[in-house]
Amino acid sequence: MIKREFKDSASFGKRIEYSIIGELLLQKYDVYVPLVDDHGVDAIIKKKDGTFIELQIKARSNDVKNIATFANINVKNQINDKNNNNFYFIFRSEKLNKTWVLSFNEFIENSKENKTGKNKGNRTIIFSTKNGKLNEKLKNFEVKNFDKFS
Repeated sequence: MIKREFKDSASFGKRIEYSIIGELLLQKYDVYVPLVDDHGVDAIIKKKDGTFIELQIKARSNDVKNIATFANINVKNQINDKNNNNFYFIFRSEKLNKTWVLSFNEFIENSKENKTGKNKGNRTIIFSTKNGKLNEKLKNFEVKNFDKFS
């Protein structure tokens, strides 16, 4: 595997976003990318039935200690939105070469709310330990493709 250097985590995250968008396009989804990211929406896909799904994409690189821990995710905009049934999270761990997809409600059920500190109210979800042992409770959310959106 080729070791890649990223200027910062934002550039890594953006690269993964576009990689996932490319995968969605290859699976024949119509994908729309917002010009601004004010609401935690990285992409919007149009399903075959004409409805839309909003996606938030999160990624962890090879270089982080917690290879599949996604912390401090702000969902305040979505909690107050009556249409959060069409909101999904895509999580990717580069080191584990794994992708998980959860609906908003699945994410809320399987994540923990931060109770104190500057990130109070944000949420954290842990798909594996630092050494890569997978969280058995979340294994059903692992995907190889995005058929879940069909």
